Amino acid sequence: MGVNIHGWVEIKDLGKWHSVFNIEPIMGRNYAMFATLFDIREERNIGIAPVAPYRNLPKDVADITREQFELYEEDAYGVSWIVWEEINQMLKNQKFMDIIDGSWELLFSVMRILSTHYGTKNVRLVVWFLS
Repeated sequence: MGVNIHGWVEIKDLGKWHSVFNIEPIMGRNYAMFATLFDIREERNIGIAPVAPYRNLPKDVADITREQFELYEEDAYGVSWIVWEEINQMLKNQKFMDIIDGSWELLFSVMRILSTHYGTKNVRLVVWFLS
């Protein structure tokens, strides 16, 4: 059975998080990325400790993200989040760079652009997984 990633890119502006980008339509199944970032499908890990495993939904999650999550809450697992600053650090690791496919490249490009305006700690990816 396959695993799908769901979630939103959020920005923090004036002290409040806002949902800006639903990742579901563009993301494919990249199990190496799931394992490396979130410890999902750990058998596909590339030898790097997972960066953001099982952090749960942020307490200050944006309203739209929360509403979307609640639609899947009973079946969702691996709920977590990661800020752009953490991803940007990972981009310095060649093993990590080697597993980035087109959908993750697009996602990271959007997050990078948002971070130039909102800051590296004020752009985050909130995710959950469904089988």
